Amino acid sequence: MYSVFTNTTKSVIKLPPRSNLINYSLLSEYYCKIPFRSFSIKYVSGGHECYTINSTKFKVDSGEYILANNFSNGSVEIESRVPVTGLCIDLSPDLLNDVMCSILYPNTTNPDLSTKSFFDSDEFFESKFKSDNTNLGTVLSKLDHLLSKNPYDNHLFDNSFYFHIAEQLVKDYTPIVKQLRSMNAVKSQTRKELFRKLQAGHDFLESNFTAEINVPQIAINCGLSEYYFYRLFKTVYGLSPMQFVIQKRLDYSKTLLKKHRCSVSDAALLSGFSDIHAFSKAFKKEYFVAPSRIV
Repeated sequence: MYSVFTNTTKSVIKLPPRSNLINYSLLSEYYCKIPFRSFSIKYVSGGHECYTINSTKFKVDSGEYILANNFSNGSVEIESRVPVTGLCIDLSPDLLNDVMCSILYPNTTNPDLSTKSFFDSDEFFESKFKSDNTNLGTVLSKLDHLLSKNPYDNHLFDNSFYFHIAEQLVKDYTPIVKQLRSMNAVKSQTRKELFRKLQAGHDFLESNFTAEINVPQIAINCGLSEYYFYRLFKTVYGLSPMQFVIQKRLDYSKTLLKKHRCSVSDAALLSGFSDIHAFSKAFKKEYFVAPSRIV
């Protein structure tokens, strides 16, 4: 089902709680407690929306989206002079579970039930994503481009379209499922809180890998001790924080050398290495060739 939702919408059609739908929204000066009736995708294409989901606050800007399931409680607030545009897509949790099982266990008819229930339990990790970084984000951007041309047209979406959305979402989320379950916290909520803190540190390192890195300070900013941050990071991502940074620097330096034809000294400096000797040693250890051979 497809509909347009605005501040003047008089009523909302009640649907079965685990069905599929797509809403295109144009809203301003809006506040509402959200009845997460199914598995929900909230995508913002213009302006920003402020969500509170299970006590966690998210500011969702243009080109971003959040995910939450029917075990979530929350609200949305919009304050804007012009309508904020976006998409609200509900997917059946049963569909997501089937897709996830098909992707993870393509050769079995009896998949792991603990994995099958991930999208349909309080274990699900509510999170925000940038659309240009994910498979699902690419689909959402294209869908928004289509609908924004004429929101009030009679747009029709068959089951195959919802299958495609579910497939892209599961592909994006499979690594997160594995990362969450690699943590030893007993309670689901504890795991999610720790993972959210760890993600903040990971995202900071990913965005600032060329700068001088102070891991103890990053750990403090995330609300974790240095050792706990180090241990969790290595457990979840397979590398220590500094190993992750060095890997990012090496990947970037290789791009600088191959695509941008930078000199070895410039590539070392621009990618965050303190000197050319440390850069050359790390590069050769990783790629089994001196950086001067890449130029």
